[in-house]
Amino acid sequence: MVSSQSSQSTQTPSETELILLSGASRGALLEKIAALQSFCAKHPHDSLGDLAFTLATQETPSEMRLTLVASSVADLEKKLTRASERLQDSNCRQIRDVQGIYFFENPLGREGQVAALFPGEGAPYLGMIGDLPSHFPEVAQVISQCDEMTRSGGQAQLSRFLSVPEEADQRSQLEQELGGLGNTMFSVLMVDWALHDLFRSLGITPDAVAGHSAGELAALWVSGSLVGQLELEELRQTMDFLDTDEQSADSESVLLAVGASRESMQELLVEVSTEFGYAADASPLFLAMDNCPHQTVLIGPPEAMAKVAEVLRERKTMHERLPFNRPYHTPLFEPQMGPMARMFDRMQFQVPKIPLYSCTTGRPFPHEPDAIRELAMSHWIRRVEFSQMIRNMHDDGVRIFLELGPRGNLTSFVSDILRGREFLAVSADVQRHSGLTQLHHVLGQLFAQHVPMQPAALYRHRELKTIAWNSKMLAPVPL
Repeated sequence: MVSSQSSQSTQTPSETELILLSGASRGALLEKIAALQSFCAKHPHDSLGDLAFTLATQETPSEMRLTLVASSVADLEKKLTRASERLQDSNCRQIRDVQGIYFFENPLGREGQVAALFPGEGAPYLGMIGDLPSHFPEVAQVISQCDEMTRSGGQAQLSRFLSVPEEADQRSQLEQELGGLGNTMFSVLMVDWALHDLFRSLGITPDAVAGHSAGELAALWVSGSLVGQLELEELRQTMDFLDTDEQSADSESVLLAVGASRESMQELLVEVSTEFGYAADASPLFLAMDNCPHQTVLIGPPEAMAKVAEVLRERKTMHERLPFNRPYHTPLFEPQMGPMARMFDRMQFQVPKIPLYSCTTGRPFPHEPDAIRELAMSHWIRRVEFSQMIRNMHDDGVRIFLELGPRGNLTSFVSDILRGREFLAVSADVQRHSGLTQLHHVLGQLFAQHVPMQPAALYRHRELKTIAWNSKMLAPVPL
């Protein structure tokens, strides 16, 4: 959708910095840690940004890697001490401290593949990606171009959803607007692509891609399967039409997100279908999404779904009614597929340039353009098989799953699906961190896992200087 390279300088203050250290052996890494501890003790008021910049541009990555996310020189010194204490224990094989300390003795990036995952509807929230547009012109340009698309269509700017108003009434109004089908689809794809452009600018390219629900549109584009640019304004208009059609419909569907396995929920739907006299091959109750072992999404008519909810309450099974009634990923949505089908008919498809997995079949997309179109379109009336897709990707060699989109739901799903196996799942955006701080945490883990990247590119929009923290500094890495 949007590609950009910019040399524009940004001087927005950074609340955290990413510190990268490495050594040929654990002993060499411990020596680096000791040298940096000594520097921090002697220079407590030096710029943490200059230090981070120096380490990213002057140090050549080697075998043993430690990364830290720090808010100050004092914070860095404390984390270096904790890391040193743990690494001096030869039994320590990895450190994954959520405060920002990362080390992996057997990194997955040496041989394992990296997959990019793109979330869809249900992921957007007010304030998503936070301060990233102010730090990275690549991100700001994507947002600006999407705003221009909405302006040309006579709509309000999507960027209004990237901040959280202080006034409760304003927040409530924006949340209601974000819930509209056109806005939620357009905004999640905008953020998906903005994050993709950002990570690509940092030298991180996935070996495979996949999307969840509407996120599959982003995956189709990123893989090169969708020719040219996806017309987001046309997508927004299509979704707005569906939203209006849904609101005027005589009947509605109820959607429940349930904290239970696919198998148990399929049994429950059979029980309720039998009680309501539905024929086995004509029941309007569907398991629409198999997200992970502990989350499924059920869809059906209000009366029968009320019975489903009653049974779930009796069994003390966690569940939540979702705030919309669109029967996506079931045959119930087929009567509303007209606008979607016309949109897909106008798209041009080709063989993906990198492996593209289908969230419908759980397998890679076919290599025939017409078959790609048919499968992508049928995704909207067929079950989301996210669990099976992730298991298949892992079987095919993917070990690192990078979620490029808001909130981090897919990262949680992957962690549940692959529990007990070797993998890393990280999200580029979460609500508990600012955009930049979460970026630092993600890049820190990827670097420590030996994922190829260009750390120096993180600073191409900042005016920083190198500092002599270590007399054994190597030749600079070009920006």
